[in-house]
Amino acid sequence: MKKILLGLLITLAGKSVFAEEVGAFSMGSRGWNILSSNRLKVLAFPDPIVSGATCFVSTVEATGLTFSSDPSDSSIACRQTGPISESDLSKIEKNPEGEDIFSVDKGGFNKKFLNLFKELNVRRIYDRKNNTLLYVTYTTKLIEGHVKNSLSAITLYNNK
Repeated sequence: MKKILLGLLITLAGKSVFAEEVGAFSMGSRGWNILSSNRLKVLAFPDPIVSGATCFVSTVEATGLTFSSDPSDSSIACRQTGPISESDLSKIEKNPEGEDIFSVDKGGFNKKFLNLFKELNVRRIYDRKNNTLLYVTYTTKLIEGHVKNSLSAITLYNNK
């Protein structure tokens, strides 16, 4: 399978991070969209500050001639894929709201107005008591909100 680099620029901490499409497959059509299909994409991206953490996000994209917007469903799994340094951890936001570290525009060529300002976001939250990094996906849309989310965690028990 050909790997495609997506030019997703993360501006946090002045670092550029690129998500990589590591898998994708067609799932068929839904509803009245007989000339379209849904494609599930799996994206891998490193945390822009915590260099030893990588998140894998699956999301669905409607392709072809469709009158539907992209589904808001997503899933996330984050893993420690290298050493996590204390200096990286000292740079992350420690308040309970955390910080957005990644977003993908969910609009597409056919659906530009249906998905106006719709984004898939990933937010990192540090759980100080359990010494754990939490990563939450959620989708936003300016006009009609979608309250769907997914959660993953990386424990830092070796980093105390």
